[in-house]
Amino acid sequence: MYINFNERTVDLNFTLSWSPHLKADKKYAVRDLWRHEDLGVFGDFFFGRDVLAHDVRAYIFTEQE
Repeated sequence: MYINFNERTVDLNFTLSWSPHLKADKKYAVRDLWRHEDLGVFGDFFFGRDVLAHDVRAYIFTEQE
């Protein structure tokens, strides 16, 4: 989950290896839980575009084989 506490729209840049729950050498399918959209498969980084001021985004990361 990401909460934008800023007063402006921002892009979310997330390094997957920074999470203690994700493996740095794996790829993950990312799904936006609120929009019900599959966003693609990501390796090192995940980018969320145009997160509005005070908006919240929720994603699920599913390890790919």
